[in-house]
Amino acid sequence: MAGSDNYLKTGLPQGEACKHVLFAYAGAGMTPVQILQSATVHAAKLIGWENRIGVVKAGAFADIIAVEGDLETDIHALDNVRFVMKDGTVYAGRK
Repeated sequence: MAGSDNYLKTGLPQGEACKHVLFAYAGAGMTPVQILQSATVHAAKLIGWENRIGVVKAGAFADIIAVEGDLETDIHALDNVRFVMKDGTVYAGRK
């Protein structure tokens, strides 16, 4: 499962610090798919919420991002977020 206690005193917003942790996983040898799974489906399973978070399906929380690039091959595509939806509300990428 993805996570860290290093988000609080980095001088970065928490979201940016979290992204850097994910990039560090890539530097340690994890594939982008493994990193994304650790931050979504595996994290959800660990806390017993596998039917509510970490999945895209009816009844789950609608927390979704879209990026420019291919996250399956390049985790740094997270630097190019183009769409953000949280709890079904679009916050970025509105037209």
